[in-house]
Amino acid sequence: MSAVHFARIVAERFDRAACHYDRGAAVQEQVARALVQRAVAQSSEPRSVLDIGCGTGFVAEAIARRWPQARITAIDGAPSMLAQARRKTPGLRIVKGDVAAMEFTPAFDLIFSSMVLHWLPTPRDVLARWLKGLKPQGRLFAALLVDGSFQEWRNLCLQENLPEGIWPFPPANFAEGLPVKTELQPLKVAFPSAQDFLQRLKTIGAATPRPDHRPVGTPAMRRLLRRAPAPFSVTYNVLYIDAPSPSPASI
Repeated sequence: MSAVHFARIVAERFDRAACHYDRGAAVQEQVARALVQRAVAQSSEPRSVLDIGCGTGFVAEAIARRWPQARITAIDGAPSMLAQARRKTPGLRIVKGDVAAMEFTPAFDLIFSSMVLHWLPTPRDVLARWLKGLKPQGRLFAALLVDGSFQEWRNLCLQENLPEGIWPFPPANFAEGLPVKTELQPLKVAFPSAQDFLQRLKTIGAATPRPDHRPVGTPAMRRLLRRAPAPFSVTYNVLYIDAPSPSPASI
């Protein structure tokens, strides 16, 4: 399966989840708000802001509240997600497109991307491309999941000798060599059960497995879920990225 075809599958699953995404996306909302707070602490009034992979608009909504005069552009590959984002923030400029392939001119004071980069096959290359969209004094803030996320589920499957299928998150040092600062903040989330954890991923459209994963049969999955501890705690390894507008030679 080609990377383009698989990216389309991911976008379609998020698109189908748009109408009920917010009900299951407490972690994503928390990370988005933390990301905007980081920008507020380091940035003056921006005139132009880009939200890449905006989803239902957690970041854009927080930006509009904090900087109501800013021109906000939101990009996503899922049209239903864009519709939800515009509903929350009526003045939002929305663009449907492939966030991994789009090129940006240096037009933005701030660029945000929350919980998107880990879905892309070459996150370092994409991040370097996004940085080129910053104005000379601009700044990029991003957050993504990295290796070690959902390790509790992986361990549970390993104990039962079953394939876990979790999406392959990039290593924490994936951006090494780029002019960025990173900070890893593990976030522990308790679910009533392992089944609730899996259902939460499905609810928000984030249950796409690795391309080579073969689904586990129903009887084996039921045994696995019965043996899982309850409540079921899961670690989200969130990597925050802070990057100033780079010099041409640095990227």
